[in-house]
Amino acid sequence: MKTKKISNTSEILTYNEIYAELRETEYVIYQKLPIADVIDTSVKQFLTKKEKNFYEKSHFDFVITDKHHNPVFAIEFDGPYHQIKEEVRLRDVRKNRICQVAELPLLRITDLELEKVDSISIVRFIVYRFIKWTQNYDKIKNELENELANMSAEEYKMVVTDRFIDVGYNPDYIFHIEHPFPLKEGVITELKKQYQLEEKPSDSYWYSVNRYGSSFTNGFHSASYTYGIYKGKSPNSTISFKKGKLITEGIEVIKEEKINFVMKYALVTIENINSNTIPIQYKSTYGILPIYYSDIPGASIPDICEAIAEYVSYKKVLTWFQQNYDN
Repeated sequence: MKTKKISNTSEILTYNEIYAELRETEYVIYQKLPIADVIDTSVKQFLTKKEKNFYEKSHFDFVITDKHHNPVFAIEFDGPYHQIKEEVRLRDVRKNRICQVAELPLLRITDLELEKVDSISIVRFIVYRFIKWTQNYDKIKNELENELANMSAEEYKMVVTDRFIDVGYNPDYIFHIEHPFPLKEGVITELKKQYQLEEKPSDSYWYSVNRYGSSFTNGFHSASYTYGIYKGKSPNSTISFKKGKLITEGIEVIKEEKINFVMKYALVTIENINSNTIPIQYKSTYGILPIYYSDIPGASIPDICEAIAEYVSYKKVLTWFQQNYDN
C-alpha cells in the first residue's frame, strides 16, 4: 500500500489531550478539515488574492464543533519549521487573517503546550476551561445581574465607582476566580492538613501567594505571581508587601520567589508587518489591526497564564515543605 501517515507524533498527542477533555461532552473534534468547509465563502471579499488561494487549498489541524457541527474554535500545532521557514510563516499569517475575518478563535500551540504541569497539559487545561465556561458562565452572569437588579439605590452606589461597577460583579472575573488550575485546591488542602499551614501569619510557619502583575511584549503575554514562606508573627498587626517581598519587620523570611508563565497571545495577520510596528498605529493608518487576539471563550491566554503561574506558586510552597519541613 502506498499510504501516508495522517498525523505526526505531536499532532497525535494534541488530539489525545483534546479528546480526553471533550469525550464526555457534546463537543466534537475533527482533524484536517479544509478551511473552505469550516469558514463561509463570504469572508473572501475581505481577503487578498493570495489569502483567497490559501482559503481554497489549506486545512485546519483541528476544529472543535458543538453538537450541531457548528465550528467553535480551531487549533493549530506549530512545529519547529513554523519558526524558521519563511514560506511556512506566510501560510500561518494567512490562516490567522482568515480566522480574524471570520471571527473564529484560533489557538496556536507548540510542544510547550503539550508539556504537563504535574498531570495536566496546558492544552488540556485550555479545553477544560472552555468546557467549564459552557457549563457555568451563564449561571454566574445571571446571578450577578439578578443581584444588581435587586439592590436598593444606596446599595448600588456602594458597588459603583466613577460609573464603573466593582470587579466583583464582572462575570468574567468571577468565572476566572471560581475555575483555577484544577490541582490548586488539592495543594492547598495538603498544606493545611499535612503541615497545618494557611495564608495568614502564625507563631510558626506560614506562607503567602500573591499576584504580581502581567506584561505583553512582542506578541507574548506574561503573568507573574510571587510566593513567600515565613516564620513568626510581627508585633505590628499590619502585613505589607512591596514588589512581591515582605517589608514588615519582625518576621523571618525563609524563601521568596517570583513565578512567570508566558504564552503566545497575538497572532500576526499582515504578511509584511515590521517587528517594530505598533499595532494601534498601523490600524489608524491602514484601517486593519495587524494582529489577532484569538480568545477561546473561558480560556483567554492572559487568564490561562495567570492560573498556571498561581498554581505553580502554590506547588512551590508545598514542595519546599515536603523537602525541608521537619515535624
